[in-house]
Amino acid sequence: MGTLDIDTGEWIEGWPVVKQAISKILFPTRLGSRLMREEFGSLIPELLVRENYTNKTIHILFWCRALVIDLWEPRYKMTGYKVLDSAEARRAGEHKALITGQYMPRGHLGDDTVDDSVDASLTV
Repeated sequence: MGTLDIDTGEWIEGWPVVKQAISKILFPTRLGSRLMREEFGSLIPELLVRENYTNKTIHILFWCRALVIDLWEPRYKMTGYKVLDSAEARRAGEHKALITGQYMPRGHLGDDTVDDSVDASLTV
């Protein structure tokens, strides 16, 4: 199963599809914005719009990301979350995090076999 890359228009398969689905589709999609699938999306755009990046909002962001991955992406299991930014970057409104996890190519079919050959980490 493959799809088109949002940025390049090229055909992608495997881990790049899951990576794109998480970072470019799941995280920025508002709950209720999809017709006939109002329950699809995340709380990130709703809860964190115009918020300062404090420890509290970083914790909420982590929770929202973990929840949306668990609900909507059966091919990925999140195992870690590390904040990569400094206090100065937060004051400037920037936030970067490293999400580590396990890629299960057939997870959507109920097969939890992990593909260890893939570095299943995302920088968001």
